[in-house]
Amino acid sequence: RKVAKRMSSLSQKEILLCKQAFDKFDKDGNKTIDLWELRSLFQEMGHNPTEEELFQMLSEMDENNSGSVDFREFLHLMEKQKAASNKDDEEADTVDAFVAMGGNVDKTGVISTEKLRKTILDEFGLTTFPVLEFIVEHDRDGNGCIDYEEFRSMLATRH
Repeated sequence: RKVAKRMSSLSQKEILLCKQAFDKFDKDGNKTIDLWELRSLFQEMGHNPTEEELFQMLSEMDENNSGSVDFREFLHLMEKQKAASNKDDEEADTVDAFVAMGGNVDKTGVISTEKLRKTILDEFGLTTFPVLEFIVEHDRDGNGCIDYEEFRSMLATRH
């Protein structure tokens, strides 16, 4: 219960699912996952990691250097995985928007400032938003076009 009450990026349902998964991996019921249980887990999934890979994974999860992973450490790993996944999703959304505006999927190409201005005003209806100033502020090289990094910076800006 204590774990669920601390601030977590995981929902109560996700924490419950993590607990169920942890309990399944904890074959001997001692409230920790050790090297042998980690190996068993991967073998069940059809993987056969080397001893070195297993030690590396365990050391990355084992925050208190006990030689095993308790539920708190397991939950922390799941939170990091979720954050990494969310970041990947955000990056994919940014690339999709860049492509929709005229850039390339490999993050090359540019968006014309005129197309961007028109989209912001017409598509999103942000008529009171200082569009030109916003675009000029982010067109760092002043070439009249927005490249991927400039576009990403624009999306990250909170106005």
